[in-house]
This record gives sequence, C-alpha cells and structure tokens, in this order.
Amino acid sequence: MSKRSEGGMQAEAKREHSGRCACGGVQIGFTADPTFQLYCHCRSCQLHSATRVWETIGWVVAPPQSWEELKFDGIEVAEGRNLLRNHQTSGTGHTCNRYFCGTCGTRMLITVPGDNIVGLPAVLFPSFDFAPQLHMFCGAAAGDKMKMLMPFADDGLPKFVDSPKDFGGTGEVLDLKAAAITDTGIADQIAEVALQDEEACCSL
Repeated sequence: MSKRSEGGMQAEAKREHSGRCACGGVQIGFTADPTFQLYCHCRSCQLHSATRVWETIGWVVAPPQSWEELKFDGIEVAEGRNLLRNHQTSGTGHTCNRYFCGTCGTRMLITVPGDNIVGLPAVLFPSFDFAPQLHMFCGAAAGDKMKMLMPFADDGLPKFVDSPKDFGGTGEVLDLKAAAITDTGIADQIAEVALQDEEACCSL
C-alpha cells in the first residue's frame, strides 16, 4: 500500500465532526473515537436539557492540565470559549460541569473531572452516526418514570437502574417489560404512550 493510500485511510479515520450552538457563537469539533454512546435519563440531565432523555457521546480522557481550559486530545472548543457558561451539579453523586452558550443557552458539553469524562450532545453533530449502547439512570420502574421509558422498551439496549459498574454504579439492569406488567396501571398505558409518541413525531 502506498504512503498516499495509508494517509488517505488515516484521514478518513480521523474525520472531524463539528457542531454549533443555536446562535452560532460556540463551535465544538471532535476527531477522537467516542469511548461510549448512551441515553442518560437522570433528573439533572432532564432539567438541564428540558427533555426526558439526553443522547450522549462520551470519552474517558487523559487528565488535562486544567479542566477549565476545555482542551482534550481529539476534542476542541474551536470557537466561542469565552461565551461558555458553567452550571455545576452533583445530583447523581458525581460533580458535573454543564457548559452552555451564554448567548442562546444551547447546552454544549459536560465534564466530570473526577472520572475524567467529557460528554457532548449527539444532536449537535449531524455528520456523526449516533449508535447508543445503553441507558443510564432509569430509576425505579413505577409511575410517570415508567411511562417515559416505554418508547425504549424494544430497542434491545440494557437499561441500568443507575449506571454500569465501570461508571461507578451498581450495574443493576432494569427488566422494563416485566416491571411494566406488574406495576399497577402501567401495563394498560403502554400502547397509549407509544401512540402518543408516534403522533408527536408525525406532527413535527
């Protein structure tokens, strides 16, 4: 194989994915292959994104000299670092820095320094093919929480009550269908919730 061909393959492997906030002031790009891809259902992510689930692209990174600089191998805040604002949370037992654009409010990235984790919202990167591996922080299988999980019942992905052991959690996996059948009133709502989600998607 020629050096030119090898270089072409390397360039393809290192394709850059770029995303911007709603106002365009902040741009983030990455070439590094993600360590993990997942759905997060924790209450903190729900509140900060105003959605019931956060689609996450994540990396376990080598510790930078300063987490405040937001400089990581293969992940870069290319524009608008001065526009980013941070809201720190610890509701899941991990201290998280949640960065958003101070102009338009778009959520841009999350860092968990204690675990050397960086996460980006998959929706910001249209060129990236999001392929989730699991669900985290699904919580107790009851009430409204169960209804929010029902659209994912048949996706074939493990649904952790908190998080996998590798992430510092218990590793306990929720049997969503079994829980739905035994939970009072929830089984009758499964079809209704699925229909509501389908109608909502069709109306977009």
